[in-house]
Amino acid sequence: MTAMTKPPLNRPGKRSETFGHDGDAVTPGSLARSTCHGPQDFQSLAMHRAAVSMVKSDPSLIRKALAILAHWDMVCDPGSKPLRDEWVRILNSQDWTLALEDSDLGNQLRQASPMAALLPQEVRLGIIREVKLKVAMLNE
Repeated sequence: MTAMTKPPLNRPGKRSETFGHDGDAVTPGSLARSTCHGPQDFQSLAMHRAAVSMVKSDPSLIRKALAILAHWDMVCDPGSKPLRDEWVRILNSQDWTLALEDSDLGNQLRQASPMAALLPQEVRLGIIREVKLKVAMLNE
């Protein structure tokens, strides 16, 4: 696939089950049942849930996320452009389904996301601490 060829962002025919959670809290059971590929993907999903909640409360944050994507378009690898384009679509439509989906495509999309940059540092660090604690509990 060349840099100019856009890989398809088709959703798989069958969506995987979303994380089990109490509200948006990370629980040992939800982390264990996750179909993600480990704590890092789970942490990313938790950050995205928090960021989406913030955007729903303050839609002006969408402009900030779009500005981040525009900057990345100028400086980042063109191979990830289809993912950035999908984020533009998600932000403009405010359809968060794919962004919060527990699937390979959802994970891939979150890896090219501007959303975590919207979170205040104390929120990001709190999520990181919470996930580390839950992983440690699972490993006991």
